[in-house]
Amino acid sequence: LLYIGLNAAFLVAAPVEALRGEKEIAHVAAAALFGPKVGQAVSGLLALGLFASVSALLWAGPRVLAAMGRDIRALGFFTPGPSGIPLRPLIFQAVLSIALVFAGDINFLVNYTQTGLTLCTLLTVFGVILLRKRGQAVSMGTLVPALIFVAFTGFVIVRLFFAQPGPAVAGILTAAACALLWFPIRRFST
Repeated sequence: LLYIGLNAAFLVAAPVEALRGEKEIAHVAAAALFGPKVGQAVSGLLALGLFASVSALLWAGPRVLAAMGRDIRALGFFTPGPSGIPLRPLIFQAVLSIALVFAGDINFLVNYTQTGLTLCTLLTVFGVILLRKRGQAVSMGTLVPALIFVAFTGFVIVRLFFAQPGPAVAGILTAAACALLWFPIRRFST
């Protein structure tokens, strides 16, 4: 509710013309509400938040890949060495990230990543719905919000597809390729 309220305040605070085509909505809205200095402060806070997110991903990503290497024999290359430091996963993640940054512009990269991650969250929630249904433990209190989430997330993916077809198709194809690779990797690892 806080997130929705904040976005509603952003939309009400700044004139529609000032927001049209603008990427820094929070900056424009904060500047319209409180002046340019607060707009700059909000932009700085958002940059700090992005930095913290990237830092967390740099910390968590290689450890997740290392855990996958321990659990899935086909990904054993990513298992950490005797020191326990996931160096190979870290190098892999760094090389992949650098390649993605140089492969396209930032807008393409953001939309590509957003499509893939949004599709993964949609499939995760849909999978939880199916698992609960199999266990016959589905109540309307859990089913309805999950279905609403799936519907809205599906809408976001369709909207991304029509707004930015290139990155959306690339994100969907990447997710499909990973899903198709999962079956032989799983069979090889059991």
